[in-house]
Amino acid sequence: MACVVTYDDTFYSCSQYTSCSGLDLPPEVLGLVFEHLKDDFEGRSKYLGWIPVTHVSSFWRAVALDRHALWTSLVPVVADKGLLDVFVHRSKESPLFAEIEISSDFNLYERVIVTELYRIRVLINRIHCDISITKRLFNRPAPLLERLFLTCDEAQTSEDEGPILHDLVKSARGMRELEIWYFLPGCFPWSYPPASMRSLILHYSNRGAHTSMYSFDEI
Repeated sequence: MACVVTYDDTFYSCSQYTSCSGLDLPPEVLGLVFEHLKDDFEGRSKYLGWIPVTHVSSFWRAVALDRHALWTSLVPVVADKGLLDVFVHRSKESPLFAEIEISSDFNLYERVIVTELYRIRVLINRIHCDISITKRLFNRPAPLLERLFLTCDEAQTSEDEGPILHDLVKSARGMRELEIWYFLPGCFPWSYPPASMRSLILHYSNRGAHTSMYSFDEI
């Protein structure tokens, strides 16, 4: 008997039989195959297209469920389908990638960020968050956080909000890329940026006036 997996530009469809030559693959090898398949789909913005392949057999499914790295992408389609908790649970303690688009329901992500920030490696939040939410989310350790894209509600930001970024930078000493919108320049801890930081992008506007640009010397 054989297992036939056909491919098109949208998804993999699996015709399942009672046995499959792929079952002879060691679990660690089959797990790597699944990871490459996942990366391929995500590269084409088809984030869940790899999952049907794991249903070819009970063995393949068991391998996929035990491959924690497969369940670490908390992207909008995962939230929209009500699968955030499922992915968080299956990922165990693996580092997470979390992406929140403008169209996302932030409430779906808030609890996950609060409880899992300690293992989030990449956090992209394009929703304009209330400053009180930002304070609540980032007052805890983020030791694995390497890349952060954060947008705040411009109308509520002032130089007095500096402690938010100060605390965040202190708790995320491995930060490599930081892009923040609508925090004023004085909010950033210029005197002690993380030694690991390689990219800093700071956007802000003068309360409705034209957007200003500063050099490091001027700041």
